[in-house]
Amino acid sequence: MLIIGFVFIGISMFDFFTLDTWEEPKYFWMFFVALPLIFIGFVLNGPRLQKVMLEQQKDTIRETMKVMGEGLSEGINPINKYCRNCGKGAPKEDKFCSECGTAL
Repeated sequence: MLIIGFVFIGISMFDFFTLDTWEEPKYFWMFFVALPLIFIGFVLNGPRLQKVMLEQQKDTIRETMKVMGEGLSEGINPINKYCRNCGKGAPKEDKFCSECGTAL
């Protein structure tokens, strides 16, 4: 449908722009038929085009989501270590427990 729509637009535009001074266009009606055809063609081909685009970009999307997930997990739970002696949580850059002083 997309191809037919674009062909109709091409014919109607060619007919319109190659007229003499007071001549009426013969195929300008094709323009008004082409617009719904192009719309329907895009609606019907939309999921297929999205699937192709996602397949091409899946590695980039996967890497982006991985980085975003790591950033969110660090922001939500800044405590990455727990003391073996008292069980208190500590950020990952700490070397000793702030409660009991045990090495982490």
